[in-house]
Amino acid sequence: MLGKGGQLELTTELRQSMFGSFTRLGRPKSTNDTFWRFTAACRSAIARLEAGPDQVIL
Repeated sequence: MLGKGGQLELTTELRQSMFGSFTRLGRPKSTNDTFWRFTAACRSAIARLEAGPDQVIL
């Protein structure tokens, strides 16, 4: 939307904490509360950025 991009680097430990089964086949079916809270925080940050394109979120 803004013609900009971003990238997050997550530790293996954080990624593992988001799933009950940290395998390629297991991940899609085993997301947990940590995953959904992280996803909500990312979506909220994106929405705030889109609402005010001059705003910088670090």
